[in-house]
Amino acid sequence: MPQELVSLVDWATVVLDSANVEHVRQTHKKNNKQKEQSDLAFLFKFKDGKQGAILAHIEHQNDNDKTILLRTKHYQTSYLLDFLKRNKHKGDLPVIYSLIYYTNKKEFSHSFDIYDYFQNPELARKYAFRTEFIDLIRMSDEEIEKHGKVSGLESVLKYVSLREVDGNLEMLAQDIETYDQVIRISLLKYLSSYSDLEENDFYDKILHIAPKLKGDIMTVAEQWELRGVEKGKLEGLQQGKLEGKLEGKLEGKLEGKLETASKLLSMGLSIEDIKQATGLTNLDIENLRNHNNH
Repeated sequence: MPQELVSLVDWATVVLDSANVEHVRQTHKKNNKQKEQSDLAFLFKFKDGKQGAILAHIEHQNDNDKTILLRTKHYQTSYLLDFLKRNKHKGDLPVIYSLIYYTNKKEFSHSFDIYDYFQNPELARKYAFRTEFIDLIRMSDEEIEKHGKVSGLESVLKYVSLREVDGNLEMLAQDIETYDQVIRISLLKYLSSYSDLEENDFYDKILHIAPKLKGDIMTVAEQWELRGVEKGKLEGLQQGKLEGKLEGKLEGKLEGKLETASKLLSMGLSIEDIKQATGLTNLDIENLRNHNNH
């Protein structure tokens, strides 16, 4: 240990600690996983009364493993988490110092400075292991808007967490428009699952606010239809007969199409648009509309 640290420790206070510090390591060659534990953990106090800890590890590996230092960081973090769990009344963490007893016949040929393992060591010294905390709930919408391209996603996360999706649909729909189709569809479905509106009413309102999202809403509708097809397949498979499978598929497909068309009708889409989205005939859609009106 460094002499400075040695001089600061009250060695009469050193005790063996019963910490549960475990890490699962995957061996590279055989791709097996094995559990490793810190061999010994000691808790002590510095002369100023503050706590510290020493973790002692014994490395018996046959290969010249460059991950030792990184795994030691993991041990240290695991120890701190375990310390907090066992000492919930304490808010402060002990200073940790790790000792590695290396017993490999091969000399350790890697750097002892963890930052040397990064592709950009100087940048790593400045930013690695640091975390930026973004408290969306306490940020104003104006502050979030300054975050550029990611601001739309942040707004969605904020109002989903606040359970205030429906009251902010106009802003959220406009934010969603700025993304590519895959993200737009994902965010629409995500918002829908946290809206208090019925699914039809939710998409109807989105369509009214942001007509450009019409294509995305129709894609979601096609996914509804596919869900109906899969339901039919499952029913057919459960019957265990080929006839049952075919019947289930056909019934499920038709059921899915009719369900989709019904939803799109309730959203106010034209018969031509619904025909394009579902493959149903004009007569099918007209009959469905008449049925819904009754």
